[in-house]
Amino acid sequence: SQSRGTKRKGNDGAEQATVKKAKKVNVTTQRCPYLPTVDRSVIDFDFEKICCETLAITNIYMCCVCGKYYQGRGMGTAAHVHSLQADHHVFINVRSGKFYCLPDNYEVIDPSLNNITRVLNPVYDKQLIKDLDTKDIQCRTLQGKQYKPGIVGLNNIKGNEYLNVALQSLCACTDLRNFFLLPENYKSVRSELVQQFGLLLRKMWNPANFKAQASPHELVQEIAVRSKKRFEIGAAADPLDFLTWFLNTLHRDFKGTKKRSSSIINKCFQGILSVHGKEHVGKRQRTQGKEYDKKMPFFFLNLDIPPAPLMKDEIEYNIIPQIPLYTLLNKYNGVKEHYVATAKEFRTYKITRLPKYLILSLKRFSKNMFFIEKNPTIANFPIKNLELKEYVDTTLYKGVTKYKLIANIMHHGAPGKKELTLNKEVRETYSVHVLHKSSGGFYNMQDLIVEPVFPQLVALSEAYIQIYERQIRTVKTEADPEKMMEGNGEGEGEGEATVKEEKK
Repeated sequence: SQSRGTKRKGNDGAEQATVKKAKKVNVTTQRCPYLPTVDRSVIDFDFEKICCETLAITNIYMCCVCGKYYQGRGMGTAAHVHSLQADHHVFINVRSGKFYCLPDNYEVIDPSLNNITRVLNPVYDKQLIKDLDTKDIQCRTLQGKQYKPGIVGLNNIKGNEYLNVALQSLCACTDLRNFFLLPENYKSVRSELVQQFGLLLRKMWNPANFKAQASPHELVQEIAVRSKKRFEIGAAADPLDFLTWFLNTLHRDFKGTKKRSSSIINKCFQGILSVHGKEHVGKRQRTQGKEYDKKMPFFFLNLDIPPAPLMKDEIEYNIIPQIPLYTLLNKYNGVKEHYVATAKEFRTYKITRLPKYLILSLKRFSKNMFFIEKNPTIANFPIKNLELKEYVDTTLYKGVTKYKLIANIMHHGAPGKKELTLNKEVRETYSVHVLHKSSGGFYNMQDLIVEPVFPQLVALSEAYIQIYERQIRTVKTEADPEKMMEGNGEGEGEGEATVKEEKK
């Protein structure tokens, strides 16, 4: 009887605990009857968190009914007054992600609000990050529109299309993306630029977004502050200049040095050039110029496009020439000399170490005293298997020399001017082709426009900046059949190393 009593007491205790939990959940749901008033279509966390009445930036709450930002939740605060005047009661703290019901001022805990928390602060684990490149994930917005994580448009606030294409190109770099999708990798970095860039990447790759787009508003404002208004809202700029400044600034914020392992930027984009310089000496001077050799790290490889022909064809149109990309890469074969007017010397270049992600910039614009001229020459480039073995010092670099295209930035229109097309003013714009690895297809993105594109059209575009990813090496071995029968059946023969694309 004693054991039965003990067992009964234990069962009663378990039942009471279950009832308490149920009551706790039920009470939380019953005490907040305003959950049906939450309108997810107006919730937007992309813009700067500022109170719409006091313009304060601390202790900010969003009204989940109208989508506006207010300060505080105590008596007499902007959020408290708004809840009384507009009869809106559900608010979320944009810093902690907790929900409150005003003016009663109690916390709301309900699982139906978890999707709003995932939009405010997307959280990733290692398995989800791995699935982004191995599984073709199909997501839907609140309106039922399909989208793919990472292939989302960016709002053009005003004249910042150059910034959008640069950010969308960097999103295609897997190592850089994986680093910024986990906030614990850079939580010790105090730079607001690093934090905002990481938040934007997490939003762009979020499979639980309410809409198939993101807004870089907060990042653009931080960029304007850090660059001292060199890149600000409403002012057009060159994506190459922005990428150069942005990567170097991120590298400094991580307290990076010249060592490759000092920052994630160096690990992804840094390569090394061997430069041989020779001082230019005039014909009348009998002395020989001084020569030197040095190593120079790089993030970009600049390619010089030959000038376009001046003659016109029979239809009175300029002939658009074409040139292979390998011809432009001969600049780095270690033999061809280039005259540098600023240093008054001849230089030859040779690559001694290739980066994981190779950025190529084609010099299309030339500036004179009157205007900026664009070179329309088309560079014929391969999408896969870009072989750089001829331009690498193989005695110092033993790694993979084949690359595949993952991003291609293009320029449209006249540089720095507005064109009249059908009585409409059209200024210069930029667009980008981005590779979606899980499906293997390319997408053309220009601000909010996202559409698939054939790879054949990618190869015919007027490329301005390209990002290539180093392919993965796999080793094939021709094993001895007799050895295949021994042990675990694995061959031990030696074969030739080949480079293949990673199987998705």
